[in-house]
Amino acid sequence: MSVPAPNGHQHGWRRAALTTWDELRHRQIRRLAGELGDEHTYALPGGDALTLAVGDVVRVRQSDYCSRRGEGPDILKGYRAVITAIDANHNVQIGWRIHDKDLKQTRYESAWVKTEKIVNGALSLGYAMAIAASRGLTCDTSLRHGHGANASATYPGITRARKQNHIWLPPAVLENEQTRAQLGEARTEKERPRRGYSAGPAW
Repeated sequence: MSVPAPNGHQHGWRRAALTTWDELRHRQIRRLAGELGDEHTYALPGGDALTLAVGDVVRVRQSDYCSRRGEGPDILKGYRAVITAIDANHNVQIGWRIHDKDLKQTRYESAWVKTEKIVNGALSLGYAMAIAASRGLTCDTSLRHGHGANASATYPGITRARKQNHIWLPPAVLENEQTRAQLGEARTEKERPRRGYSAGPAW
């Protein structure tokens, strides 16, 4: 897995809730497939919880300038990384790749994130992200939801991938009540995307 470090908003509670649901579902699939290792659940402020496992993809939410303390490379906000270890004190080791434009090469870096930083919001799951946060990233395949995004936001979302860009435009969410009452449920596989495309711009 290649996890780039962006230099790089999800707007609206609907999009935030959808992103969270996507991440939890993706994580469950990986757990069932045996792709995740030992895990620990961290108690967060406000009664929330965050479960992290070896193999999880995470996103850095708070910068930590470790090099200033002589404790390894800096961990910068916006980085996406993979958890490579969890120690007995529930500190986690994360690894990521940095592309050096001057040397025209990619190098691997890693660092430890302490438990107290995690419970204060330093990390989150990184399987899904807002469109704005993906600016500057490139991947092989991009999967995104069109719900809640206008044309300006959609364009950067569907131009992240080198090979395939996929967008979901669910009619059940995008169509208004009058249209749903007139047309009912989509009757064929061809009708469903056509109605999604039609409803998307209006939404």
